[in-house]
Amino acid sequence: MKKILTNPATHLLLAIALGLCAGMAWPEQARQLRPVGESFITVLRWLMLPVMCCAVAHGVASLRHLVNPGMASAKALLCFTMVSALALLTGMAVAIVLRPGEGLVLAAGAPVAPNPLVVGAGAFMLWLLAASLAAGTALALAGHAGQRLADGIGSIATAGFALARHIVRIAPLIAFAGVASTVGRHGIEGLARAMDLLLGIYLGTALFMALVLGALARLTGFSLWRFMRAIADALLLAVGTASSLAAMPRLVDKLVEAGCAPEAVRVLVPAGYAFNLGGSAVYLGVALPFLAQVAHIPLGAADYAAMFAIGLLCSRTASPMNGSAFMTVTSAVAMLPAMPAEGMVLLFSVERLMKCRPVGNLVSVGVSCMAIAAWTGKLDRSRLERGLGR
Repeated sequence: MKKILTNPATHLLLAIALGLCAGMAWPEQARQLRPVGESFITVLRWLMLPVMCCAVAHGVASLRHLVNPGMASAKALLCFTMVSALALLTGMAVAIVLRPGEGLVLAAGAPVAPNPLVVGAGAFMLWLLAASLAAGTALALAGHAGQRLADGIGSIATAGFALARHIVRIAPLIAFAGVASTVGRHGIEGLARAMDLLLGIYLGTALFMALVLGALARLTGFSLWRFMRAIADALLLAVGTASSLAAMPRLVDKLVEAGCAPEAVRVLVPAGYAFNLGGSAVYLGVALPFLAQVAHIPLGAADYAAMFAIGLLCSRTASPMNGSAFMTVTSAVAMLPAMPAEGMVLLFSVERLMKCRPVGNLVSVGVSCMAIAAWTGKLDRSRLERGLGR
């Protein structure tokens, strides 16, 4: 009972329930809470700017660790990128089909102009990302000479994501204000949109794991279901801590037991955590179209292509730490200024209920590492067949 009462998810559900009651009982007063959530999101956007740039630079600089004579680093990067891209596309497909953001009118009684999704307005962010990529590339090429500076930049990014973990602790307060103001302005339909969003993310994660990771596991020669059973304790740890990072040591042990060469695992798993967080990519793929739908922004093929490119780039800054995925969405939205803060508040309101995200991250890293080990000749097939054979 004590664990239930102290669980952050319980606090969030209680805050949502209280916000719902406040919005229905005192709609006029509840509407006044709208600036609380929107101001928080605005501050967060600018707070994440330096963190995102440091994460990009450090992530690119860390590529030097993949340059190992015993491994095909290009194959590893190609596999990580393809899996992340498919995760992002799966999330976007779910958002396009379910359309969880439709139904809200952002300003009562005021028509919503069909503004196009203008990426150019976020050109400043794009230039910063380009500079971060260039800096990371320079540090990677510098080898050991640039390692100290790269480690310092990585420490800044780590500190930023640690701050994000603490920021997420006020999720119940923001959830209360966001739900109360949304229900006060739009009725119960506003809260229903947040629940539809949550459903879309869980569905997208399930489809990504079943279709993409399931197919990759079969091509590699093992059963995804047996793999998930083998790492069940790591999955439970990831769900309990809301972070796949805590389960990394256990995942490393399981991959070695399944036949991956230890020297390959020591490189591939950290690289996978940096470049292949599939659960976070699915979340990003659902969240970006959701925000456009909330803002009534009509999206064409070019808009979705731009959204995909920005999402794939920003997913490189994702961290397995609790709360960082929301910061990744914030980074992407900074380049898409037409996205409304109100939608971000709804997104933040259900942040701590997305327990599927760390599971998707952990399984994505594990399956991708198994596939790359097989592709580069670092997988013991006899041990694989004994442990995870189909």
